[in-house]
Amino acid sequence: MSTSLETFPLSHPEQRIFLTQQMYPGSALWNLPVTLKIDGSLNFAALQQAVDWLTGEYDGLRLRFTEVEGDYRKYLAQTSEITVERLEPGEGGETAFDAWALAAAREPLWALEAPLARMACIQFSPHRWGLFLNVHHIVTDGTGLMLAVARRLEGYQAIVQGAALPATPGRS
Repeated sequence: MSTSLETFPLSHPEQRIFLTQQMYPGSALWNLPVTLKIDGSLNFAALQQAVDWLTGEYDGLRLRFTEVEGDYRKYLAQTSEITVERLEPGEGGETAFDAWALAAAREPLWALEAPLARMACIQFSPHRWGLFLNVHHIVTDGTGLMLAVARRLEGYQAIVQGAALPATPGRS
């Protein structure tokens, strides 16, 4: 880690999450997983572009944590590190995807390892696909996660339609 990187102290809630994660290593306690089934065609490149756009718009998705001289600190990464994993459809279809998503939701996201979100998609048929998102609670809560999913899909639709990306409230 570069010493020129500007870091900030953790908030009290972030400190509690770090403490709990140290007390229960390997636990998925702080995971916020979401699985969606979407009817409509899938443009994978547009989905990744929407993820990159959203990550650039919302600082929480670029939040990273580090240890500096024995103290946990946070900083904002300059770029997105969230890559949408493309799953290959196999036998079992949606049922197999549901089982995979359940297992993936149980894999812990460690706050010191970036990125603090994991995303995957699978196409079941030409007009049906599944989306999995798992975000560490240290960067969002359940309400924020649902808003981020809605914004991601809004951005995806704009990209697919060739329209302008939606403006982010509070940003000029």
